[in-house]
Amino acid sequence: SLRPKGYPSQNDGPADRKRRVMFVGTAYYGFSQTYPPFLPGPVYLDWHHRILSQLADLPIDLVHKPHPGGFYNGCPPGLEKYAPVLTDSFEAEMSSVDVFVFDIAASTTFSTALSSDRPIVLLDSGSLQFNETVAPDIHRRCRILKLGYDARNRPQVGADELADAVCGGPNRVDPAAFRKLYLGDYA
Repeated sequence: SLRPKGYPSQNDGPADRKRRVMFVGTAYYGFSQTYPPFLPGPVYLDWHHRILSQLADLPIDLVHKPHPGGFYNGCPPGLEKYAPVLTDSFEAEMSSVDVFVFDIAASTTFSTALSSDRPIVLLDSGSLQFNETVAPDIHRRCRILKLGYDARNRPQVGADELADAVCGGPNRVDPAAFRKLYLGDYA
């Protein structure tokens, strides 16, 4: 079983309740690129098929929130077979989940999630370096998993490491550092 040690830990509800986990993807840019650069469109779509398959094997209630824009306009092909695709805005859906899983930190949804009390798992491809001022807070706030790469240069994450990060840990976290960063004394 992929059930990690201590699952569910610090559960807010019944012991048999599965965590509701939202995988949050970013836009597919086709043949265009962004800065900082990340995976090209075909490799990124393949990655989403593989990571959503891994997540779907965990003892969780998985949902997927693709970016509403980009090459596929919020409908990347074939991903609905792993988890229901959420079509409302991220902000409208975020209170319905227990854990966020991101593979790109350079997004407005990631910034919004940092201000929530929900745990965040960040799958780090190594393409983004955080500012040295905020990096310690990011590392305290998120469970960061460094991705490896296979012989075909496709991103990989270990099944046990992913299961522990998504299913283990607290059900709520303290977002005070990010609320203060964004709101100042009004936090």
